Amino acid sequence: MIDSGLLISIAACVLAVLAVDRLHPAGMRRTSWFELAFLPGLSGLVAGRLVTMAIEDPAGLARLRGLLILRGGAELWPGVAVGLAVLAVRAYRGGPSFWPTAQRLAPLGVAAWGAYEAACPARGACPGPRSPFGLTPTGMLHRQLPVGLLVGIAGLAFAAGLAACARRSTAVTTVIGSVVIVSGLRSLASFWLPHLGTGITRQHAASLVVLVGSGTLLLLHRARWDGPADRLLLGMRGPSRPPAR
Repeated sequence: MIDSGLLISIAACVLAVLAVDRLHPAGMRRTSWFELAFLPGLSGLVAGRLVTMAIEDPAGLARLRGLLILRGGAELWPGVAVGLAVLAVRAYRGGPSFWPTAQRLAPLGVAAWGAYEAACPARGACPGPRSPFGLTPTGMLHRQLPVGLLVGIAGLAFAAGLAACARRSTAVTTVIGSVVIVSGLRSLASFWLPHLGTGITRQHAASLVVLVGSGTLLLLHRARWDGPADRLLLGMRGPSRPPAR
């Protein structure tokens, strides 16, 4: 059985990436984004899915079919970490430089995430608080505010801004800023998404931790704090360019 909702979501992600990449300066688009993103993206997707299965269904790790059921969810931040690690290893082994490549791919990653979230109506799952204006998720009787759709649209707008401003921003600012944007939107959206039990969900807590960590790094970098974390970031930077505030 073909999952049409998932196919529509994937198509939306690809179209969003193509559109946002066109906003990059021509000099940054000499290499195909697909060539740069395929291995890190695939590695991150597999890692995120494996982490989800290890947490929610450890027995399923022995079944390849379980790995391929993407609707079962994939942990975002472990996937992002693995993707960045693959980029770093490839750069260390003589591949494309880490920071210029990460700067090219970061807005595309935000665009893909935003498009997937915004395509939630196609998957029949766009929940939120009850509202007189909104959508009625599959199996529900009342309209709900489509939180995923709204944060997805915001993510697409931020992705377009990141790509359009790439010429005036440093690679470090673009990459860490992308993490701040996604973690911030996910953290904000999670307050309105329905969930079982009291307190916040595991995914919400992870996004809050990432938001605090990445936000702190970004502030320190923008302030040109001469500490260990900033020296590490600056040491990994690609071709230099005038700082932009």
